[in-house]
Amino acid sequence: SISWSSSNSSIASVNASGRVSALQPGTVTITATSEGRTGTATVMVLPGAPARLEIHGGDDQRGNRGAPLPNLLAVRVTDAQMNPVPGVTVTWTIVMGEGTVLPATAETNANGIATTQWTLGSKPGNQRVAAAVAGLSTVTFSAQAR
Repeated sequence: SISWSSSNSSIASVNASGRVSALQPGTVTITATSEGRTGTATVMVLPGAPARLEIHGGDDQRGNRGAPLPNLLAVRVTDAQMNPVPGVTVTWTIVMGEGTVLPATAETNANGIATTQWTLGSKPGNQRVAAAVAGLSTVTFSAQAR
């Protein structure tokens, strides 16, 4: 008979038949042992395709006209199982208020998060920035310029 094990069962588990189930992104070693002999395989579990874009921070701020807001705008991209998806391009666009965002595009980090600095436009009142990822619904940030 063969006994199976995973070096980290929170990333990938293996049953008595040797079937491996991916649970979350990461790298594990699957080990098979039989009659004193051992074999191993390294398995890398990757996140799924981007499925959700959500605001992670920086919404509903107040700031001075023509000045950067105190907090960065941040979004998080996850797959269908809510795992973070790194390396996804996020495009930031001013949709109201004539301000600027730097950078205008950013890649998500290992935690699925991308950020940008928003400098408000010169007019007082409500201003908005949209964050977009190809194939997902856009999210919109708001700020008040004084």
